[in-house]
Amino acid sequence: MQTFNNLLNKHGRAPAVEHPEKNRFRFGNGQEELSEKVARIPVAIQGKVGIIDAAVIAGQAPLLLGRPTMEKLNVCLNFERQTMKLPQPAIETAMITNDAGQLLVDLMQFQPKSAQI
Repeated sequence: MQTFNNLLNKHGRAPAVEHPEKNRFRFGNGQEELSEKVARIPVAIQGKVGIIDAAVIAGQAPLLLGRPTMEKLNVCLNFERQTMKLPQPAIETAMITNDAGQLLVDLMQFQPKSAQI
């Protein structure tokens, strides 16, 4: 969470706010983990600002957006062209993946404070 909060600070944003909430996760390798807290994280994707509630687990792990979240964002994935697109604004960007094959999305695409009205 410290890395996320450092990035938010760099963009002039308030830090994520954590609160107690239990969630159980099962990872692709079958391992399970219990999370005891959730962080409310301000994000911006292609300049569109929103909030993601994310369970916080111990250790190092990327913020994973599940299929329901991607559906709410109306993300369109085109595996043939290796692109992804959000409808508003309709900007198609190249898919970028990490070593584990997970899609990477820059969640810090905030407009500069001077550009906001």
